[in-house]
Amino acid sequence: MEAVMYGTTPATVQECLPQLVRMLEKKGDLRALPPSILSLLNRFGVLQLNGELGPNAAFVSKSLYQQWHNQVQAILPGYREALAQNLPRIEQWLANYCPDISMGQRWTVLAGWLLDLGLARVLREVGWQESEPSRFWIWFFEAPDPELIRFGVRVQADSETQTNFGELWVEDVRKIPPLPLNLRSQDIRVLWTLQSGGASRPPVADLMRARYFGLVRRQSTGDEVVIPCFNPQSLESLDNAVTKTARGILARTLLQSDFAPVIPNGDEARRAIYLHAFSRLFMQSGLRELLNTGVLVLPDSPLPASWGTWLARGNQARKNFELPFSKHFND
Repeated sequence: MEAVMYGTTPATVQECLPQLVRMLEKKGDLRALPPSILSLLNRFGVLQLNGELGPNAAFVSKSLYQQWHNQVQAILPGYREALAQNLPRIEQWLANYCPDISMGQRWTVLAGWLLDLGLARVLREVGWQESEPSRFWIWFFEAPDPELIRFGVRVQADSETQTNFGELWVEDVRKIPPLPLNLRSQDIRVLWTLQSGGASRPPVADLMRARYFGLVRRQSTGDEVVIPCFNPQSLESLDNAVTKTARGILARTLLQSDFAPVIPNGDEARRAIYLHAFSRLFMQSGLRELLNTGVLVLPDSPLPASWGTWLARGNQARKNFELPFSKHFND
């Protein structure tokens, strides 16, 4: 079973999930959980006192997941065609703005910007993803596809400089450390100060943190930001390319008039959660297609902490989007 946390899930809730998952796996009475855990999960809308899941949680059974899997498989031929037709737009952008692009930067643009941020944005535009959680959602996949690679994006914002720090997370990529960097606003400010050539030199302690995370490299001429940096102009250009590509892909696949994911009968209250869960399954399947066709390649050696990160400043920089982070609990 897999528990997927979408949004800012409190640490206290995360600590309770292993016991909740074990109980779900055994199909036991959730009211038998320790009173302290039952009370806490109830307070955060994960569990009701009667043993049913709360409004912030949903259970995707093995049969429902299989129906979703079959639906995705049925539209994959159209997805492949849509990729072939629309991916050149992104490739042209990369050729114009990143002629010496590394595979890590390709992952950032294609997996992070296109498959995650871009597709999610278009799904919201057309009302297919109806809402975002007020704080977090959790869904439980009873029997997920073990061959799919889980991934997501986290964007942290510094309001003072209107600068965002983005980070792509990919489960099967050997990144050290494997979890988000959780930078402070001050760290983001330091990066943009260096990148924009600000007159004031950041404090030594802040520079040392940036060097430690591999975001800054010390050169003979001073400290240099080594991750992709988008100014408003290049960010707008990337955003336009991503949005047009995502619209082209979805117009050929998910947005067909006769397509809709199966929603369990009588559970319309959790419809928004189910739509997000299905969307993640679709995005993961899309990533597998990029890997199968060689557009992206999994690295064969450990990667630095700065892999998959970027800095952006402009209206298109997305704020306060938390990482769709998945955890597996297996006994």
